[in-house]
Amino acid sequence: MDDKTAALLEKLADKLGTTSEHLWGVLTTQAQISGAVDLAVIVAATLAAGVATRIVWRKSSIGVDSEGRYLAAEWSEEKIFFARLAAGGLVLTAAALILTSAHSVASAFLNPEYWALKQVLGILR
Repeated sequence: MDDKTAALLEKLADKLGTTSEHLWGVLTTQAQISGAVDLAVIVAATLAAGVATRIVWRKSSIGVDSEGRYLAAEWSEEKIFFARLAAGGLVLTAAALILTSAHSVASAFLNPEYWALKQVLGILR
């Protein structure tokens, strides 16, 4: 941390009524918590998208019985369309979460000082 950043951190600590060392420790600890929450959201969205896609695939697929005859899909074509649209939306949401949060999660776990510094610089702008 350079002198300019230290001065900014000291200024913020004064406004909050604490020391810069304590504030820095809190921020680096918060990095782990923030990374875990972001990772949990990514995992939950990915699992939801996977489960939804699997259900839609099973209900909308044309099956084959043991004698080689084709079986109709379980859902109507209109229902299949909207189910695929909803599942696609979940997949796109999960992909957007991964793309927008991956850097923050990685920096929170692998380099919490960098994460904390980004937070401080964002607050003081």
